[in-house]
Amino acid sequence: MALGLALASFWVSLRLLGQLRRKLGARKGGKAPFLLPFFPARSRESQLPGLLLDLATSLKAGLTLAAALRALPREGPLGPRVEEAVARYELGAPLDEALRGLLLPEGEAGRWVWRALKAHRHLGGDVAPLLLELAGTIQKQALQRREGQVKTAEARMTGYLLLALPPLVAAALFLLNPQAWTLAWGEPQGRWALLYALFSWILGGLAIFWLLAAHREGGGV
Repeated sequence: MALGLALASFWVSLRLLGQLRRKLGARKGGKAPFLLPFFPARSRESQLPGLLLDLATSLKAGLTLAAALRALPREGPLGPRVEEAVARYELGAPLDEALRGLLLPEGEAGRWVWRALKAHRHLGGDVAPLLLELAGTIQKQALQRREGQVKTAEARMTGYLLLALPPLVAAALFLLNPQAWTLAWGEPQGRWALLYALFSWILGGLAIFWLLAAHREGGGV
């Protein structure tokens, strides 16, 4: 029985370490979560601040809005949408309506920019400062989101390590001194101690997984 407990603990430890290895992106081509800020994903949303900055810079340089739209880069996933936005604006659509198809599919940030441009059309004024402010705000939000992902990854890694440590220690003790396990299981107090340790480990593991799930639902990864 003692041998079974030790082997089970060692097997669980290996499974947990395997999960941790996958979480850290140790597979070929993967990246560790704590390296996310240094390897930002080139997603479509990450292109949005750059497009807004390019548009604002062109306007501040003296280009007309139509010329500034035509000067936007057409590379990347947003390229076809930029073409569509330019065509809509040249057909007479207001700026917010021309950029509607470009912004709305980009999630919350795109919808927020579109609403701001729509409100600006009714209020009037120079659009370049607004574009600069919107781009800066989106970049700050992206940075905060990446920082939250890093903290969540660190918390998950710590939780898995804490969960894997007791079985690893138990397996090491069995390999170093297997008679100690046999003697402990042979005594009533020893059996109760081992069962209590196993129950505490299971309870602690459930608590760790619950905390990680709650943190993820609260804004983590």
